[in-house]
Order: sequence, then C-alpha cells, then structure tokens
Amino acid sequence: QEYLNYPLHEGEAFFRKNDFLPMEEEDHTSIKTYYAAIDLAISEKDSRSYTVITIGGMDEKGMLHIVNVIRRRMDGQQIIEEMINAQIRYKPDVFVIEDGALRKAIGPFLKDEMLRRNVFINLRPETPIRSKKSRASSIQGRMRQGGVKFDTEAEWFPAFEQELLRFDRGAHDDQVDSIAWLGLLLNNMTDAPT
Repeated sequence: QEYLNYPLHEGEAFFRKNDFLPMEEEDHTSIKTYYAAIDLAISEKDSRSYTVITIGGMDEKGMLHIVNVIRRRMDGQQIIEEMINAQIRYKPDVFVIEDGALRKAIGPFLKDEMLRRNVFINLRPETPIRSKKSRASSIQGRMRQGGVKFDTEAEWFPAFEQELLRFDRGAHDDQVDSIAWLGLLLNNMTDAPT
C-alpha cells in the first residue's frame, strides 16, 4: 500500500482483503437468481467516472456470487447496449438504476431499444438519499459475514478488488456504488413463503 502511495491500515479499511471470498468450482454451475445494478456515468472523457454494471447471482443457500462487472467509459447508446446484453445473458430478475440518471440520460432511448429488440429489463429506479458509505454498508456487512463470493479468476476482478480496498480514499468509487445498489436491493427483499 505504501509503495502505491495509499497507506491504509487493514483494520481501518471499509472493505478488507479477507472480505473477498473466491467462488469454488461448484459455484460456477450452481443455479442462481440473478440481479444487476448499474452506476451511470455519461461521459467518454478520461478524467470522468466510469459506468459500471455489476451482476450478482443468489444461490439457494442465500450466498451472493458476483459473476461479472462491466466497467467502461461509455456514451448513452453503448450503455443501453451493455444493459440489453446483460439482460440477454443473465436474465436478472431486477436491474437497479439511479432514478435521476435513468430519467435524464437514457430512459426514453432504453425504452425504444427494448421495444425494438423485444428484450425487456425489469428496471428498479432508486433515489440515493444517503452518503456513499451508508449505501455501501449493506454489502459491506454481507461481505464481512461471508455472504458474498467473487469470481476471483475473472479479468475484471483485480481492478474491482483494488477499488473497493481503496474506497473512500481512491480516485474512483463507481464499482463501489454499483455493488452497493445490489446490497441495498437484497437487504430490502424478503423471502417468499415456501
């Protein structure tokens, strides 16, 4: 950490290295109910934020598996394309998105594209009313209790882990925001009666 000029004591970090449990071989093939969350950034400028889509699958034991994270600088059309692709590939039950960003940036265009391609996303617009740390506390708690596993062999994982470990002191927090929406979504869900 000091070499990278990010001195941060493990005990003071919001997310800790041992919070990132790896998926086992059987986790890759287990049946899951998928959920998606997106943190929008409508810009292609290098100095701006990234758009991040996080895909998580919940297995029958209640373990959340983070199976994919898409992090790119994209324009509105590229964002819509990635959302449609995620819907086709994972068929998430719910796709969480910030309400203001949906209405102001891509809402009508996304609706047109869903109709044109006959692919429909179950959007759940949410309004951010708390600080970033408060929003991330649900996923932090789930991770700290061993309730989240990650595809640690995936190409996206090193940058994802690095950003979360530096959260609140790093240059970017887009991936934190995206996974935080998943944590909040799952925290507000209740189990259906059997």
